[in-house]
This record gives sequence, C-alpha cells and structure tokens, in this order.
Amino acid sequence: MERQFLQLSIWDQLNAKEAEVIAQTLAPLLPPPWKFQRIEQHACGDQKRQVAFFTWKRVRFALIPGGKVTLGYDRRKPFMPSQEQRESWSDTQEEYGLKLKDFLKDCLTPLRTAVFEPFLLEVTARQAPPTEMTDGFRLPTFDEWEYACSGGARTLFRWGNDCPTDCYPIESRWKGHRQPNAFGLRIASNPYDSEYCVQQERNKERLVVRGGDGGSAICGGIGYFYGWIPLASAYYAPDLENLMEHIDGYCRRAFSLPEGCLD
Repeated sequence: MERQFLQLSIWDQLNAKEAEVIAQTLAPLLPPPWKFQRIEQHACGDQKRQVAFFTWKRVRFALIPGGKVTLGYDRRKPFMPSQEQRESWSDTQEEYGLKLKDFLKDCLTPLRTAVFEPFLLEVTARQAPPTEMTDGFRLPTFDEWEYACSGGARTLFRWGNDCPTDCYPIESRWKGHRQPNAFGLRIASNPYDSEYCVQQERNKERLVVRGGDGGSAICGGIGYFYGWIPLASAYYAPDLENLMEHIDGYCRRAFSLPEGCLD
C-alpha cells in the first residue's frame, strides 16, 4: 500500500470511512494472528483524529502514523504557567530554590525533529520484564514513545498546558490524564508507572524509562504542580536508570510494519 496514506499529515485529513479502507488494505499485509478491529475517533487537547485499532491475540494495538514530527521542549519559547501554576510553583521555589524555567530546561528533552515509519503500539502498557519481547515485538524507541505519548500535541501535556494544582495525579478527581490520548493510548497517567523504551547511542541500544519519575516528586511532597510535570510528554528522568533493577517498570510492545508492505 502507499506509504503516504500512513503519514500523520495525510492521515489526519481522513474521515472514518477513508481510514477504514486504508486499515482494511493494511490488515492482510500483517502476519497472523493480526486482525483489523475497528476505527474510532479520539480527541485530546488540540488533537483529534481517526484511530485504527488492530488486535493480536485479543490485545489491542493502535496504528501510529509516521512522518516528520517535532519533539521536545522549545527553550527559546519558555512555557508560560497559569496563575494557579505560578502560585503552586512559588511554594516549591521558596522551599527548594527551584526556578520553574530552569527546572523545565533540565527535565524536558531538547527540541528536535524526528522522522518515523508507521508502527503498531500496544494501547495499555503491562508490567513485565523488558526482555520479554517475542513474536516480532520490540520496545518503542525513546523518540517513538515521546511521539506516541504526545499524540501529536506540542503542548506541555498531551491534553494541553493546564493541570490541577491542588492534588497529585494519583489522587485527582480530574480524570483527564486517565483518558486515552489522540492516538487512543492510555499512557503517562501515573508518575510511578514508568515505561521501558530503548535509546540509540553510538550504534548501541540502551534501556531507558519514560513516563514518570518513579513517584519521587509525590513522595517528596515538593508541590502539586511539580508532581504533575513527570506526566509531560517530553519529561525524562535519566537518574531513574540507576534504579532500574528496583523499578517495577511497564512495557508497551511495539510492532514494525513488515518490510516491503509500504510502497
């Protein structure tokens, strides 16, 4: 099938019927037991699109379109917090001496452009050793995970820039962070539940974790707004890798489309 139809810029222009035709065309190109399930519309923040879901032995996977994508935090255009966020951070700064601008610069990945091939990604991560990758599955890459988490959004969080400033994610009555994102994924909803992915470094792959800080902000009581930042799409805490053997990490399986199925 034609590669252009699975590029994000083209895919986002499709209606449900058009998306289903493309997904049905892709389905027989996948090895068994992959099956096309259905098309659903998902919206999160400023992103809204049709999402194609496939199953592998009854486990749901979302089709993530490829293309050229901007990732990371633009330090030339610093994040502008709301009044509530500023007030919440002022307590953190007063007690710990942390300036928000410097903190975001240190904990968010740098601005960059990445080019992706379309791939399938497990909708819900599961608690499992990262070595349990068989049947053609792999872990998502560092950049794939961030792209998938953002759902294509360029805001601090996949749902926008706002967050509750009177509670932490695990105790919040606000459910926005627990809803599927614009790719239909349930992702980065609890800072304790970091996910494994791989990062390419000098022609070698190393295991890293994304999607949380292991709960350190919540446990440390540093401040409510601070506690939400580990759910930001570009958040990355490299210090967690020193504790990986003690972390009950989650795995989200990725599957590359078969070589030669895209023209």
